[in-house]
Amino acid sequence: MISLFVNALRLFRSFFQGLKESREFLVLALFLIILTSSSTYFYTKVEGWRVLDSLFFVIVTITTVGYGDLTPQTDLGKLFTIILILLGVGAMIAFITTLAKHAIGYQKESLKQMRDFVKNQLNNEIIKKTHNQ
Repeated sequence: MISLFVNALRLFRSFFQGLKESREFLVLALFLIILTSSSTYFYTKVEGWRVLDSLFFVIVTITTVGYGDLTPQTDLGKLFTIILILLGVGAMIAFITTLAKHAIGYQKESLKQMRDFVKNQLNNEIIKKTHNQ
């Protein structure tokens, strides 16, 4: 359970670090937010779904989970869903890839700092031992 919590913290740290450091990451995040909110609004108006149902459908669709419990009934809704799939799945894959890149970069930096710290500690111990002899 602690491991899950630590990994979730690392993921959030990578997310916010990516927002600060990468324009690509920021653009992808904003695009997904705009796509999700506008698609949610669309389904509430065109299909007559509740906001929560519309949001649920959009998230399930762009993450390719696809439960199938909600499906558009109107032709306009079906056409919009095709566009949502093409845009949303591609954007989600790009976003997750960029997030993973930042998480791996953060992990590499942490390991490098740890390695340098251990190396310095070992060098200090070696110097102390040589001076004491």
